[in-house]
Amino acid sequence: MHRALRHTFTKIRDERWLYEDADQLFVSPQNEDAVKKWGQLNYVVMKEGDPHPNSGNVLPDGKWKFFRAYEFHKIDACLTTKDSPMGDYVSKEYPFGFADQNTAAVESQGAVDNAKYAYVMDEGYLRMMTLKERAKSGNGGKEWDYGTSAFYSCKFMRGNANSTAWASSNIRIYPGMRIETRARIRGMENSGMLPGIWLQGNEQVGGNAEWNNWPDFGEIDVMENNSRHNNLAYRRGVEQTFHFGAPTPGASTGAGAYNPTKAVTELASGGKTGGTIIDEFQIYWVEWIDDETVAIGTNGVETLRVTKAMTEQNGGRWPFSYSINSEGLYYIITMMFLHKAEPNFGATDMVMSYQAARNILKVNPDIKIPRMEIDWVRFYIDDTYTDHEMPYRKDLILY
Repeated sequence: MHRALRHTFTKIRDERWLYEDADQLFVSPQNEDAVKKWGQLNYVVMKEGDPHPNSGNVLPDGKWKFFRAYEFHKIDACLTTKDSPMGDYVSKEYPFGFADQNTAAVESQGAVDNAKYAYVMDEGYLRMMTLKERAKSGNGGKEWDYGTSAFYSCKFMRGNANSTAWASSNIRIYPGMRIETRARIRGMENSGMLPGIWLQGNEQVGGNAEWNNWPDFGEIDVMENNSRHNNLAYRRGVEQTFHFGAPTPGASTGAGAYNPTKAVTELASGGKTGGTIIDEFQIYWVEWIDDETVAIGTNGVETLRVTKAMTEQNGGRWPFSYSINSEGLYYIITMMFLHKAEPNFGATDMVMSYQAARNILKVNPDIKIPRMEIDWVRFYIDDTYTDHEMPYRKDLILY
């Protein structure tokens, strides 16, 4: 692809500022043979320490070096089996290295059943759906009228010696790290869904009482799509937000004491195939730069940067340091219910079984089934990064 073509879109609207070919797979040396047998040819072998491609020279030269990735290859090393909580289906397409984010916040109107409503596609994407179908939670067994999908990784639980042995505990997210997620959102508009890519502090799980209430432990909304916003540009774009707690532990309500946000309305129209840009793959990223600085962005643009000083000046309390979140942050991808309300299934093709949805999507990708598809998640580190000699599943290479 000629470099001149990159300038047909601005930096915030074009992933080519980061990758000349973002479709190209990253493949580890140990998985290369399996990827070839899968039938893939458009890939590059990546090793820890390789430089970020940085095709548009928008990142500091030589700063970010490759560390790990979730590429969702359709190979044995990247898949595992998962039973549906309903007891009537066993998936062989569950992404290895993840676990169910079936918390009360997610399961406000539907049950997380990742065996049925999420799967690694033949193309190597992780598809996550929400459908109006009777579903049971794997966390307590409650049944709902909706089935949905939500995952996490890198959640380390203070006081639980087993948490470092779980397959989902395969990366330590600490300062000096950049995380990029390539995702697209389809069938969502007016649905009442709130798909998201986000991070939270692990201090919430068995941590210090001064930091284990939301949002005291810190939240970074790398991408959210408010599908029923009264502003068209918002529901066809995304928002990127930070949430901070108040100086008094546990005192925050609502959005938190301080929640700077950027509405990326630049993605609301003008897609390459005539639709909205969020229908197509875009790269949403976060950099935990150091103990006093975090930045988020879209494609080739940093959209929002927060610092400890800025947060404290605006009435918030800073959680993004190793001294506070000594177990690091954890990574979450969810199909949330907007305002925890029942979705507007009349505006979508949400009323069908998971089997019907999988079949029809093979022939009609334009159907309005609310879904988010993740192509890959890539982790880069700079020279300041350290894992602090904390235990995690270093043996799991998922790309």
